[in-house]
Amino acid sequence: MAAATATAPLGSTTIFIRSIRKHWIIFALRLLPYVILALLPLALPAVVTTLSTVVPAFADIGPNPLWQFALGMWWIFLWIGAFNTFVRYYLDQWVITTTRIVDIHQYGFFNRRVSSFLLDRVQDVTTNVDGFLATMVGFGTLNVETAG
Repeated sequence: MAAATATAPLGSTTIFIRSIRKHWIIFALRLLPYVILALLPLALPAVVTTLSTVVPAFADIGPNPLWQFALGMWWIFLWIGAFNTFVRYYLDQWVITTTRIVDIHQYGFFNRRVSSFLLDRVQDVTTNVDGFLATMVGFGTLNVETAG
């Protein structure tokens, strides 16, 4: 991203340096349960076919509008959950300027917490990289501690 002068709330001499989000692997791992749950109903016809050989009552089950409605609602709620995961990933970020770090934490669609601290007050910066995969891909945890 190119450096640009920030708006007045950050300060008249503050210059934007960089915006940092969590690693994309974190987003992919949080999205994986939604993908699995979305594909789960596709296995339902195979289960019904198998059960129809064992229990003859399942042989008469065909396309039912109630089942189609339930499947549609299932996928809509999964889409909302997956979109919420994307929104939280995309809007959670650190904005680094020449004078401060702004931490934006998105809790849901309409709930956000924004906090900032001056770089002059930073006392300790700690990085933690756990495991082989994290070392190879280059992600970990960054903790910044400030005074007062």
